[in-house]
Amino acid sequence: MGIFSWFKNLFKKGISLAEVNEKQLVALVRDNAKIKFGTSIDVRPNFLAVLVYKNKIMDTFAEGRYRLDIPTMPLLSRYQKLAKPNKKGDLPKKFKVDVYFVNLKTFTNFDFNNCIVHIKNKIYKNLNVFIDGNYGFQVTSPIDFLEALFTQYGVVKDSVAKAELTDWVCRLVSKRLEKKQPTVEMLYKMDPSCFDGLLDYINKDIADCGIKLSGLNITKVKFPKRIYKRISIGQEKLEKEEIPQYTGEMLIMDNHVQKAQQSDFANDMNNVYKGQAEKIEQDMQSKFYVTNSQGIDYSDAGNIQTESSDQVSQNISNNNVMSDVSFVDGEIVAKQPEPDKEKPVVQKVFEYKKCSVCGALNAKDSEICFACKNKI
Repeated sequence: MGIFSWFKNLFKKGISLAEVNEKQLVALVRDNAKIKFGTSIDVRPNFLAVLVYKNKIMDTFAEGRYRLDIPTMPLLSRYQKLAKPNKKGDLPKKFKVDVYFVNLKTFTNFDFNNCIVHIKNKIYKNLNVFIDGNYGFQVTSPIDFLEALFTQYGVVKDSVAKAELTDWVCRLVSKRLEKKQPTVEMLYKMDPSCFDGLLDYINKDIADCGIKLSGLNITKVKFPKRIYKRISIGQEKLEKEEIPQYTGEMLIMDNHVQKAQQSDFANDMNNVYKGQAEKIEQDMQSKFYVTNSQGIDYSDAGNIQTESSDQVSQNISNNNVMSDVSFVDGEIVAKQPEPDKEKPVVQKVFEYKKCSVCGALNAKDSEICFACKNKI
């Protein structure tokens, strides 16, 4: 090689990060480009250069400056057979490849919006809740990250990579919350217990994609408009609220007239029967019953009260009233039995005649049965 060619290669334009924005996650700087052997590639800190051919990752370059030759590109050289001379015995001077730069720094405040979560609830029925938030992440394995993107996209650009990553996070947030099924009130208040373990759950799922979330924040929970009024009432009141039940087209509601009648009856019932009970008690207290051995009844207290005490005593003695009744201070009082004396037991013997036809018991002197009218 002459000195002129040496100077030409020295100042030949290489591949560097001057074409890449620091905010880019993935930068495609060469798309199916023909690159000459000896082209330099400059990789600065927090970046990784990746050579891709037909969506297959070949060689990678960490921080530093490199010269693209057969020794520095072993996988690409073997796949494209760059070390094999042609029919004329010359080695190829160019090769086709895609050159990507992957940013390895930690990104923050990436937003995701309207993440749909299906919540099942007995009060609100099935509804869709929309979750907004932001997250931070870092690419831990650029090769796994690009391979995950290449499974769905032929060409990966920065906007595509960020959109796909946000979609991953959003789907995992929905999956986690739907599995946990928090209450509507807890989501409305953004209770931290609803989102416990969410970050670890997402990191565990996307670890194979070469991504790790450094943080996750839920900033807003949105409900359908029809739900907001009911949520503001409160869970305790909603649980006590009676929900009408429908059978066909007929609405089954409470019978308020019947309920009112039952309520009035329950309120007045005690008063009605209480008055009746007091009246009966007064009647019972105003009368007492005294009979002699012949069955004469002295039960009219009014008549007795109008008589004098001497007359009452005389009536009691004249009519042979039972000896256990006395007159004290104008009132007839039953005498208390003496504890030391035992009362004699009086036994009454009844004689009867049994009917031979029907078996009924008749008086001793009866000749005709009172039941069957037959002669005894």
